[in-house]
Amino acid sequence: MRSQQLLTQLTANKTYTRELYSIGMPGEILEETPEMLLSYNEATETVYIILETSVSSEIESLNEQELQDKMMAGFQSAFSSEGETQGTITQSKALKYDKHPALEVMVEHKDGTTGNYRMTLVGDRLFILGARTPKQLTLESQEFFNSFLLRSN
Repeated sequence: MRSQQLLTQLTANKTYTRELYSIGMPGEILEETPEMLLSYNEATETVYIILETSVSSEIESLNEQELQDKMMAGFQSAFSSEGETQGTITQSKALKYDKHPALEVMVEHKDGTTGNYRMTLVGDRLFILGARTPKQLTLESQEFFNSFLLRSN
């Protein structure tokens, strides 16, 4: 029964293709702009987001540790501000995504929700992916992160 339910959730994902990436977005799209996709899966009560933004060209000259530090500072700033994103980073892990520096964090938000976020720097483009739920994060959230694929130009 559980595997059938999971299969139904995963096959309901719609793949969105943008200029630089493609990604599977679970649930219903709530907002779509050139810089952001936001969806909600009612079955898992999970919000998914991907943001794409440009960064200063000077960031490309930083070494890997400096980049990781900048990414962590960005997350800390985002989660320390007042509002719905406020929370505490409970875990962090430096990653590589397709040879690009990345950082993943787990967050306990002030409202009791749990978030998993990943930041990846590709040249002068920064991608931030997130999954947030009042329940426990599921395999669906990992499938969301794993579905992020850079496109070759």
